[in-house]
Amino acid sequence: LIRALNSPEDGVRRAAGSALRRIEPDFSTLIPVLRKRLRSTNPETRLRGITAIQTIGPAVARGMLPEIIGALEDPDVRVRRTAVWSTTEIVRETKELVPALARRLEDEDVTVRISSAGALGGDCRRSAVAIPALIGAMKDPDPRVRWAAISAMQDCGAVAASAVPALVEALRDSDKAHRQAVLRVLRTIGPEARLATRPLIDLLVDDDEERAGQTLAAIGFDPELAVSAYTDWLQNRGRSKRWIPAYALGGFDSMSEDIS
Repeated sequence: LIRALNSPEDGVRRAAGSALRRIEPDFSTLIPVLRKRLRSTNPETRLRGITAIQTIGPAVARGMLPEIIGALEDPDVRVRRTAVWSTTEIVRETKELVPALARRLEDEDVTVRISSAGALGGDCRRSAVAIPALIGAMKDPDPRVRWAAISAMQDCGAVAASAVPALVEALRDSDKAHRQAVLRVLRTIGPEARLATRPLIDLLVDDDEERAGQTLAAIGFDPELAVSAYTDWLQNRGRSKRWIPAYALGGFDSMSEDIS
């Protein structure tokens, strides 16, 4: 099975890695071999080494953190990509990986940047480094990286509160899928995201009205803006969908006197 990890066939390598994970052998003899491969001057040999780690998974990766961190800086982009993929199941277990992954958000290769953002999302609740790094990635020139950075924060909860100003800015993104991803993150942040109240109210008269309303309901809102928002709705959309801002802002009845 260990020899099969070097097969040129991707399916064979994956099957071998899956089998090794199930039988959980003693990898003490394999790890020195993989370390030697990762120190090789031949990029193909280094690639085989990091691919074996990624294929077998956490059982080997946990014992090779220094080598994985080194591979994240490898001059060969294929090695860096595979090194990032090898961290996804263990990033929650170690703080050492997070700074190395954060540095890869500035990698010249877009796939490395996208994958690094996704990996950082797995440790955002524990690491003080992950959220600032993801905020920086939200300014990436490639929209795929920006989307990956936003999506990575969906499981971070209130820990991502420091990202709210950047998320508010991202609500102006011309890509509707990006705006919807931002709304999902704001909902998970909860009341700490109230800085987004005014931009969300603006979206109540845009094409994301229902999700914006749901987000306002999740984070709460500034009561002074409620009447203004509901009035804007009536003026711009009429009364046919008045349930959306009413749901978001606490119900029609509670505001009826002010609106009238």
